[in-house]
Amino acid sequence: MGSLTSNYQLTAGVVVDEVISPEHHNRLTEVVDRVVGNVVKRLLTAGVHEGWELAATGEVSPGCGIVGGSWAETGAAQAIADLIPEAVNHVFVASDESTAPRGQVTFRASLSPTKVGGALYLGTVEVDESGAVVAVDSRAAGVDRHCWALHWGLAEGSGIGAAIPAAGTAVLVVEHEQCFRVPGALRVSSESEGFRWQVQQSHEAQRFTVEVSNDNDEDADFVYQWAREGILKDPAAE
Repeated sequence: MGSLTSNYQLTAGVVVDEVISPEHHNRLTEVVDRVVGNVVKRLLTAGVHEGWELAATGEVSPGCGIVGGSWAETGAAQAIADLIPEAVNHVFVASDESTAPRGQVTFRASLSPTKVGGALYLGTVEVDESGAVVAVDSRAAGVDRHCWALHWGLAEGSGIGAAIPAAGTAVLVVEHEQCFRVPGALRVSSESEGFRWQVQQSHEAQRFTVEVSNDNDEDADFVYQWAREGILKDPAAE
């Protein structure tokens, strides 16, 4: 009966006409549900990843995101259920029994902005007495439009702190084009002798500073290299 995988002891390499025991089938479904479900719910932020904009037609544009612990995606405009005339409707996207296996979701309206059962808040749709949409706001306060793709990136470069005074200190400002949403490891190195340095302001997205002390008996140049890693901002998501 095939072989077992190294991490979770799942059945693999099964060929035609081989029988898989209920134990191994159940193990697969339980592992997927436990591992994937907890990773999505605990490590990834629920919210709109792309699209799902409210339209004057009373529909929601195609989009995708994490809803109720599952990845969901719609490829066409979707109608909003339960739009109420003569009111400002709060619109939500909610998961149902088809979200986990097929990525399907429902869009509904409510007079209350309170989210229920893991639903995502998409904004408001104002409807007049005839049922026509007169205003939409996909950027209303509290909307769940805060998910971005994770782009891990590297920025690196070099520089010179010229003629740093003997027994003196200088603060070097380093700026870079890459913009980090979450700055990570930052390394500064130098082969210049007689210098001490300390990285500061490392939390900033496009710059940091290096405080350099010259322990030499005369003015000297501090030549350095630097490299910085982290999660970059996705320009397409801005």
